[in-house]
Amino acid sequence: MTIEDVSKRLGVNNSKIMRYICKGLFRRHYNKIKPYLTAANKKSRLQWCVDMIDPHSTPNDPHFKDLFDHVFIDEKWFFLTQKSAKYYLLPDEDDPHRTNKSKNYIP
Repeated sequence: MTIEDVSKRLGVNNSKIMRYICKGLFRRHYNKIKPYLTAANKKSRLQWCVDMIDPHSTPNDPHFKDLFDHVFIDEKWFFLTQKSAKYYLLPDEDDPHRTNKSKNYIP
């Protein structure tokens, strides 16, 4: 993911990798994980949103419930992969395509 990682793997120094990038022998590619949603995932997400609407506010002025009794935990330190990753590729290499059921809930 970094120039240092590439230089360690290839056994050359960082400045040589930078020169290769400037000459076009390597290229940087930023890759964000794409959600892979099934119809059931989409339906459950929409149902959760609908359930968060305050039933006393409908049909005149619908608004969402207060979420003071909900706790959302950020588990990003335990993920197998990151949401965004940087790759150094050869010019003719294909861009990596990464998908997951949800980009917010990576196993």
